[in-house]
Amino acid sequence: MDPNFFIIGAAKCGTSALSAYLAEHPEIYFSVPKETNFWCTDYAGLRDLAKIQSLYQYRSLFAAARPEHRAVGEGSVNYFRSEVAVGKIRQFNPAARFILMLRNPVDMVYSMHQERLFQFYDDVKDFETAWNLQDDRLEGRHIPARCVQPELLQYGRMGRYADRLEEFLRGYFEVMEQNPQVYFPSLSYLDRASAAGPVPVPPPAHTGTHG
Repeated sequence: MDPNFFIIGAAKCGTSALSAYLAEHPEIYFSVPKETNFWCTDYAGLRDLAKIQSLYQYRSLFAAARPEHRAVGEGSVNYFRSEVAVGKIRQFNPAARFILMLRNPVDMVYSMHQERLFQFYDDVKDFETAWNLQDDRLEGRHIPARCVQPELLQYGRMGRYADRLEEFLRGYFEVMEQNPQVYFPSLSYLDRASAAGPVPVPPPAHTGTHG
């Protein structure tokens, strides 16, 4: 079975906990690993790290899903920051559902910096210094040798939800307009009811009062 829902981010916003909770449900199948990064082809370093390069390899992650699994999903937080991931997912499955978790961006970027230190992607322990290095790092300077994707050191960009959120919602609403019956199944009933003609309205019930 192919995945039909995706936790797309944001990073350091509780997605690992949510995916663990969902994986415990008997009607939900969740990929292992949680983060495949398959659809963010603009983050080549992360895709190489996951070693999931082909659609066959990707689909094999969900091969154990069974008919009783009503929801089949994965949770790659970099899909939210990627310029192409959500669009590719929609092409793969136009009926895909997305889960997006956000938190105070100030708290998030501090937490992200600690994560990058733990991963050895960043080697600057002082957050203010790391913050001030963003422009240099954007030009390829002061990138630690073990950092697989320099964009992961752009803490300010990671914390600016609004630009990506606006683009995501705009594209999502466009897809819903193109496929209304998929996202609003009740419209099928309304269409059929409209084609059948007006529904007769019953007379008001007799109350037993006399005027």
